[in-house]
Amino acid sequence: MRDPRVGLVTFTYARVSPDLRNATVYFSAHGGEEAERGCAEALEHACSYIRRELGRTSALRYTPSLRFERDEGPDRADRIERLLADNADRTQDDDDER
Repeated sequence: MRDPRVGLVTFTYARVSPDLRNATVYFSAHGGEEAERGCAEALEHACSYIRRELGRTSALRYTPSLRFERDEGPDRADRIERLLADNADRTQDDDDER
């Protein structure tokens, strides 16, 4: 796939329906929010191509329809780390005051 909107992208996981006919592919694009939007647009635009290649190279009876979604896991993990660090700083400040 040669689309300049798809830079450094990581496919983090996929959820496939029990009948293997639908798949949601989660991705994380590096480079900020604008890069993620551009990557999402490019993946949606190339969806039929990706599906065709998947069907050509896999041994599945049916090639699943694909949907791409941004993986929010890394953002949630960063937020949790910041909250824990803030809490640790507050705890340290409280201990210093005693």
